[in-house]
Amino acid sequence: MKNIIKQAICCVAMLGITSIALAAKPTEAEQVRAIIDRVNSYWQTNHSPCVWSFWDQAAYHTGNMEAYFLSGNERYRAYSEAWAEHNEWRGAKCNDKSKWRYETYGEGDEFVLFGDYQICFQTYVDLYNLLPEPHKIARAREVMEHQMSTPNNDYWWWADGLYMVMPVMTKLYRVTGNPRYLKKLYEYICHSDSIMLDKETGLYYRDAKYVYPKHRSANSKKDFWARGDGWVLAGLAKVLKDLPAEYQHRQFFVDKFVRMAETVAATQQPEGYWTRSMMDPDHAPGPETSGTAFFTYGLLWGVNNGYLDKEQYLPIIRKAWSYLSKTALQKDGRVGYVQPIGEKAIPGQIVDENSTAPFGVGAFLLAACEYVRYLEAPQQQDRAYWCSLLYQMAEPVLRNMAEGKLQATMQTEVSPTWDGRNAKVIYMEAFGRLMAGVAPWLSLPDDETEEDKQRQQLRAWALKSYAHAVDPASPDYLLWEGEGQALVDAAYVAESFLRAYDQL
Repeated sequence: MKNIIKQAICCVAMLGITSIALAAKPTEAEQVRAIIDRVNSYWQTNHSPCVWSFWDQAAYHTGNMEAYFLSGNERYRAYSEAWAEHNEWRGAKCNDKSKWRYETYGEGDEFVLFGDYQICFQTYVDLYNLLPEPHKIARAREVMEHQMSTPNNDYWWWADGLYMVMPVMTKLYRVTGNPRYLKKLYEYICHSDSIMLDKETGLYYRDAKYVYPKHRSANSKKDFWARGDGWVLAGLAKVLKDLPAEYQHRQFFVDKFVRMAETVAATQQPEGYWTRSMMDPDHAPGPETSGTAFFTYGLLWGVNNGYLDKEQYLPIIRKAWSYLSKTALQKDGRVGYVQPIGEKAIPGQIVDENSTAPFGVGAFLLAACEYVRYLEAPQQQDRAYWCSLLYQMAEPVLRNMAEGKLQATMQTEVSPTWDGRNAKVIYMEAFGRLMAGVAPWLSLPDDETEEDKQRQQLRAWALKSYAHAVDPASPDYLLWEGEGQALVDAAYVAESFLRAYDQL
């Protein structure tokens, strides 16, 4: 009998150990989050943020900011802010508008209107949205508003430029509300389409030099450069994220994105990557990470936001992520197999595990962040439910108090054993305890989701409510003295500031 009991105890113990081990195994989403931190920590540890604002570095920061929005890791934000400060929140630095250029590739400070010096504005706007300070986007607005004042529409003459600048236009529209940003967005891309778009495939040639049949791949096929089209698909995803629903040309961008995704999916290699010449794998064979990562990001964003069919695209995404996480990613956190700076697929060019670049790391981070969002989508449905309940509870208090109407409209009821204290303590209790509880949620970074819209609205109401709370002339002036209960709930109000110091 004792042996049976001992065996039973051992079995229970083993089951407990097994269940703990199983519970401790990280989910795939947690594993991808760890990869994001490994990749980004490696890059930031080994590269100073004090580098120029040109496209190769700026493209990394678009991925770094995405990692920040996903993780809330302040180290990521601080790295991009240090980069922005180093560059004085500018791209090219020439101030003489008569010398501003864009018509050809250039790295000098006079190339202010060249998109490779405007992609930095994406990150500047993101940082501005976290803490609005006019100097962060002053140069971006000066440059883009000057550009839009000209009659020229030929600013985006190479495919890369669509990623560099299209999202700048939509981000600045969201900040300023200036409709010219959306008007010029459409005009500029229509010109790009007239010189680079292949209507048969929905893909873009890198620029007019590479249009078929004037230019052909090694095997006389259309030569679509993977990174170039990766820029475009990723840029379209970013644009659709920011375009207002009522924008008259929104469907134009949706159709372009969906058509391009179809061709991209059809040209994936069995190993999960895209070759540098998409239609001619033998032109420059072997894996390449930057184009693959941009495509992976674009396809994932399309699935996550309902533009692309999950059943159709998920197998392609899974293969792409397998390549990115098992081949491109190196043990120390480096991202390899990134084609060096260039503009085309080059036969014989060596691209191997040691080939890395900031723009390739940025593309990898974009893809990985969007993959986490896909993996956590079921969990996010639960989160959306609880956030909705939170909003429904907070909204009646904060909306009314923001308008100075809380005490006039809030129905109150006291216990039969009420001790006769000043009943106005009820409003202090409602506001103080609500704000202490909701403050950590309000402190999360803006990420332009539906949840973010709820946070921004509650924050706006809260700030107005605080003003009423301390204004003796306001109908919603709170009870700050005379009762011990007032002291307790005033402490909750103070706690709310500590828990969301930067936001409140």
